[in-house]
Amino acid sequence: MKAQEIVQLRNRKWTIEELLAKRRDVLALWPTGKEIDLEEAIAYRKGLPNSKSWVEKTTAARESGSILVEGLVGHPTIEQTIEHLKFAEEAGVDLHTIIADTYSRRNMFARAQKALEEGLSQGRPMLNGCPIVVHGLQQARRIAEASSSPMLYVSSMVEAPMLLAEMAMACGFQISNDSLDSLLKASKNYPLEEKLKNDQYSARLAGYYTERGAPVHVKSAAHLAGWEPHGMRIVVGVLQALLIAEQGVKHLSIALGQVLHLVQDVAGIIVLRELAGDYLRRFGHEDVSLFITAYPYQGEWSRDLDRASGISAWASIIGIMGGADWIVVKSVEEAIATPTKHGAATSIKMAGQLLQALGKQRLQQSKELDTEKEMLRLEAKAIVEEVIHLGEGDVAVGLPRAIARGVIDIPFQPWTHLLGKVLTVRDGTGAIRYLEHGNVPLPKEVIDYHRQMVMAREKDEGRKADLDMVIEDVNFLSRQGGAAAGPLACGGGER
Repeated sequence: MKAQEIVQLRNRKWTIEELLAKRRDVLALWPTGKEIDLEEAIAYRKGLPNSKSWVEKTTAARESGSILVEGLVGHPTIEQTIEHLKFAEEAGVDLHTIIADTYSRRNMFARAQKALEEGLSQGRPMLNGCPIVVHGLQQARRIAEASSSPMLYVSSMVEAPMLLAEMAMACGFQISNDSLDSLLKASKNYPLEEKLKNDQYSARLAGYYTERGAPVHVKSAAHLAGWEPHGMRIVVGVLQALLIAEQGVKHLSIALGQVLHLVQDVAGIIVLRELAGDYLRRFGHEDVSLFITAYPYQGEWSRDLDRASGISAWASIIGIMGGADWIVVKSVEEAIATPTKHGAATSIKMAGQLLQALGKQRLQQSKELDTEKEMLRLEAKAIVEEVIHLGEGDVAVGLPRAIARGVIDIPFQPWTHLLGKVLTVRDGTGAIRYLEHGNVPLPKEVIDYHRQMVMAREKDEGRKADLDMVIEDVNFLSRQGGAAAGPLACGGGER
């Protein structure tokens, strides 16, 4: 990836003419695209009751100091999806996220349709999500009309399929837009330039709906894969927020993936909220309503449902103690199957019970928390500032240059454009630390602090931090608990 390859790409707001010209190509990708009329879709969104408005519900919750619960749904048929949604609502969910199937997320609509038909004929699901483009507008709208809660449709993945985003917004759903997060964790060699352009389109369309009085909330993921430095997740969240806001989006959330270390995750929520807000204001987006959400650990979960229940509960506790605007809950079946309504309901009920039990409790200030916040702040700002510098003030120009130089780099990812010089381990308390930081421009204080924390674990365990330790830490949750699992803790102390 050479810098000159994306010279024409800028972080600038698309004109309406550019948007509408591109729409003609997008709607032609699959026959159901012709069912979407932009003016009718805007009117449809305006006609939905406030109870189904993501913007209204999340804003009201913030004003009252409440934390909401967001559940995940992913079934091939409309009927299965509606059944799951209603079951989740009975369990106490506040917000729904519907997951697109893998074929649809890669614009393979013919394969999605074939798999849907085969699944129906064989009586078992052949897709891992809901293909709303294949179902078409009227069928997909049945989902919005059957639910009593707001919904978001996860359409963003590697290719950022624009027709999925079109269909989702026309159904009254919110959308996802994850330019960098998706590439870093889920692509082999998809071009960054193409990805950024695709996501600019979806964000600009959401901005257009918002300008016409039918606001669309856009979710941006900073999950990555589970074993990256937390500061790099914050960087991803901040940069994506700047790209999305530039297209006229006024309602934005950043979902921060957890490492399952209480202090580090809470510090991450606080620092992401602070820095994303600061950079949005710096680039002229003072009117963007920003939310920070807690997303469960993206690494490997236990296949034992009882142990997975512990992971799910701990993830909810961290989100609550960190003061996230809402917490996303994964099914306890995360490691073994496409989640069922029962598995999802278990996690939803646990989260609701914990919200009731913990009430307004939040993690109190401490020297440990203050230190972690300062280290994350220094790390993230140094990287974001270098991206801005490399792009001469434009993050869209700076991103490929930063990646080519290793300014943005994470371990064990498939995207071939990364340098792959970073390695991480957990320290003795379970926080993720740099073992090797490659070309990431970390301040000396951050390098010294991470090394100090790793050395403390080395001394405690009587061995050097090496590749074996790195591998152990990657799959620590999938191993059985107890003494045989080793001394690594998930937030402090030995297990």
